[in-house]
Amino acid sequence: VLEEFQQDKLKLAYLHENVTFLFADICGFTSWAKGVDACEVVTMLQKLFAKFDKDSTKFGLYKLCTIGDAYVAVSEPVTAENQDTDPREGMWLVYEMAKAMIGNITE
Repeated sequence: VLEEFQQDKLKLAYLHENVTFLFADICGFTSWAKGVDACEVVTMLQKLFAKFDKDSTKFGLYKLCTIGDAYVAVSEPVTAENQDTDPREGMWLVYEMAKAMIGNITE
């Protein structure tokens, strides 16, 4: 993808098999955010997502994006370079990341 980007040949979509996605949304966020100052909301999200980013790197996941209070990450796809990797490994890494996220939220 990077090479295609550099050559201005990006495709609309790419197919990757054996990838695990993590979609995390903060329960009760909208209700909580309505009752506090916007600066407090942004500060909280920055601190929390910084922890998530650190854990994402720790577990070898790629942060795809954040949308409001939602965090989306993905495991590395199995490719020719890492074809000996068990595809279930990505699932376990996402599981460990999810546990770490819960720990970060309850701190």
